[in-house]
Amino acid sequence: MKFEGANLIHVRSIRVDLFTLLTKVVNLFWLNAFAGNINGISNIQALDVNSFPNPCYGDITLTWEGGDQVADVVVFDQLEKKAGVFLNVTQGQKINLNVSAGMYILNIRSDNHTGSITVDVLSE
Repeated sequence: MKFEGANLIHVRSIRVDLFTLLTKVVNLFWLNAFAGNINGISNIQALDVNSFPNPCYGDITLTWEGGDQVADVVVFDQLEKKAGVFLNVTQGQKINLNVSAGMYILNIRSDNHTGSITVDVLSE
């Protein structure tokens, strides 16, 4: 196929096909997709979470299996409102939820694992 007129540009007296030039430029910035984990985010695996005592009066100890030793804990009430955040909780560490009586969902997330548990907080 021959291109004429506006489809040709002159670069230092060399005739270059505009389509060929653009194809080469696009190929410089073309992203290659590969099967598997292409976004660099590690695969998140399930975390088996246990708590004691449950029910509790606000102080609770969390343990988990199959994950890292340190995790972040986010507490949600029954209306899915965030009720607390605890960063860098060590497995087996006692934390005070500092919430009123009711049912709460604790989401636990480490670097490569996530899990949740429901906790019943009693009034004293």
